[in-house]
Amino acid sequence: RLRAPQNRSTAQRVATEMQWQVVDPRTVKVTLPDVNFKVPTDLQTTFGMIGSPTAITERGADFVNNPVGAGPFTLGSWARGTEMTLVRNENYWDSPRPYLDELVVTVVPDEQQRVNAVVSGEIDVNSTQTQSSWEAGIDAGLVDNRTPYLTTGTGFRYNVRPDAQTANQGLRAAIARAIDTQAINDAVHAGAEAPKTLAMPTAFLYEAEPELPTEDLAEAQRLLDAYLAESGQSEVTVRYVYITGIPMISQEAQILKAQVERLNGINFELVALDSAARQTALRSGDFDLMYDAVGAWFDPDTLYARYHSNGSDNTSGISDPEVDAALVKTRSSEDPEVVTDGYVEALRLLTEKDVVVAWMTQEQAYLTRGNVGGLEPTYQYFPRAENLWITE
Repeated sequence: RLRAPQNRSTAQRVATEMQWQVVDPRTVKVTLPDVNFKVPTDLQTTFGMIGSPTAITERGADFVNNPVGAGPFTLGSWARGTEMTLVRNENYWDSPRPYLDELVVTVVPDEQQRVNAVVSGEIDVNSTQTQSSWEAGIDAGLVDNRTPYLTTGTGFRYNVRPDAQTANQGLRAAIARAIDTQAINDAVHAGAEAPKTLAMPTAFLYEAEPELPTEDLAEAQRLLDAYLAESGQSEVTVRYVYITGIPMISQEAQILKAQVERLNGINFELVALDSAARQTALRSGDFDLMYDAVGAWFDPDTLYARYHSNGSDNTSGISDPEVDAALVKTRSSEDPEVVTDGYVEALRLLTEKDVVVAWMTQEQAYLTRGNVGGLEPTYQYFPRAENLWITE
């Protein structure tokens, strides 16, 4: 099922490379074409999310709307974009988990409204990566649980597919040097300090150099003029795709447009899409710049998935031999020093080649009234639901 192109699984490339052999009813032997010491992580994430063969067959394409699996919860109800209710799976293999009888995931786009909802007891947990929300929660007496990312969080990825206009590094570099990332933080994120490097200073893969590009309008104009002359254009339009309905993200988009359009000869077109349409644009390459997390949350292998030529989440279309070689080190060695060196080299190359723009240094924070446990984030920014518990 992961291999089938029509299912559009992010694990399709990896699954296609794997050879499977049933050894006995409880044992499967997996063979890969190359050494990959990160497979155990894969088996805990995409490959570990096992659907019911009966339900998959009976429900066909509708399985994604009403799934049946082997996880800690079953689907109670789902109003897309609004709320999902999950009910405890009494047959879950890892008893006594899950500890909760019910888990309700509610979409509240406004940051302050989410903080207020925790304070009032309307919700139990506010998941946020925004400094101003965290500060507002602490001021209101909430309890925080914060974990820094390995790399910077929010920004955008360029489309660097060969047929994309932003495959041209000169154009990418011009846009990056027209952006004042600190001004974005001052306006939207309560003056949080803009990142200087892709890796967080607290991370094991941190190196002080090279630094991310900073605002330099004269250099940005020079680079843009060179691109326009080379391409025979008098002006260029770039499309920035972002998620609609979230005030913070919309505000960031407006600031980006105003900053980039200070340059002569460029139009910065804003395209607001809902989550599903954005994913379609992301996978199809229908964008020049895409609002997205630019790095790794808590599992550095995310960098391989996003920036290796065969990465399962390589939606920017990057295919760079130097980046590939650095990332291969991270999967082909058990030596921590070699692995770290591979990640550091990859981040250096991504910075020097102007593949991403980052304006926000993020930490994952969960704000509660002190009555929720098990909130430690895992391979991405969310906790494992089976570990959550609550006291009245």
